[in-house]
Amino acid sequence: MSTNRYVVVGGVLAAHVVLIYAALTAAGLVKPPEPIQAPVLTYVELPAPARPEPPAPKAKPEPPKPKSQPMPKTAPPKLRQPEPVKAPPTENSPVVPPAEPVPAPAPAPVPAPAAAVPAPAPATEVPLTAPVFNAAYLNNPKPSYPRQSQLLREEGTVLVKVRVSEAGLPLSTELVKSSGYSRLDNAALDVVKRWRFKPAMRGKEAVEDVVNVPVRFQLDS
Repeated sequence: MSTNRYVVVGGVLAAHVVLIYAALTAAGLVKPPEPIQAPVLTYVELPAPARPEPPAPKAKPEPPKPKSQPMPKTAPPKLRQPEPVKAPPTENSPVVPPAEPVPAPAPAPVPAPAAAVPAPAPATEVPLTAPVFNAAYLNNPKPSYPRQSQLLREEGTVLVKVRVSEAGLPLSTELVKSSGYSRLDNAALDVVKRWRFKPAMRGKEAVEDVVNVPVRFQLDS
């Protein structure tokens, strides 16, 4: 019973809804829904894509023609001429005497060797005389004995190397051997610088040279 009741009520409501919709449509208050048009499908036939033309076949290169080699030129064979036949000598044919041998030329005379030139004789060296420092005429002063060395009893011999000019003057002095005391060495160097010398001689010519001068310091006992 309850199911039929619901069906009846639903049918009444649906009828009312239809009547109300019809009345509103008639009054122009509700526009009826426009019918839905189905889309029209248009088929466009596209042109088929152009097929690429196949590449033209490449022409095969012709094989190189063999070069014709020139035939070697051959010289024509030489024809040997027949030797003339000598006629046998007769009694009337002239007799040719044999050729005389030509004498060989005489050899050219060998020049005499040149006389050997004697080598020049070596020049004789002129002896060198060393400078002189102890000649009496030079009047060279004696070294002064330092006072401190006398008190300390310092003694010894100093050897001085002197370069003497052509004029006999000392150009430079150098201590070669010390006495063991600097005071005595300095005294010897100072006095030799004031000395005069006889210059070294090479033959008759005065030359520059060196000489060692000993200076002795000794106290009286």
